[in-house]
Amino acid sequence: MMPSAILKSPSNLCRNHSIAFSKDVKVGHKSAVTCVASGQPPFQFGWRKDLKAVNVARVKVKSEQDYSMIIIDSVNSEDEGNYTCFVSNAFGEDSFSSFLKVKGNAKSLRLP
Repeated sequence: MMPSAILKSPSNLCRNHSIAFSKDVKVGHKSAVTCVASGQPPFQFGWRKDLKAVNVARVKVKSEQDYSMIIIDSVNSEDEGNYTCFVSNAFGEDSFSSFLKVKGNAKSLRLP
């Protein structure tokens, strides 16, 4: 589990910095990803998985002043997908996505 790099911008405009899951997370393992904003606070964060609201029964969301993170305590096949962090402030908005690939996921296996 590795958070994204933290980069800061002097601009007031809201900037969302790249987020990325660890590659090939194994079923049953913990995974997390962090979304870091720069610019002029306050920021509002939101998360989507495959363009739908994140399942808060499966995924914990923790937000602070300049970052938000999602934590999956025990990854399973239904967690695989594209996660997008949305962040906005009074000056604009930004988003960034990362794909969570679950190793050992039946959806990822391909027959010859």
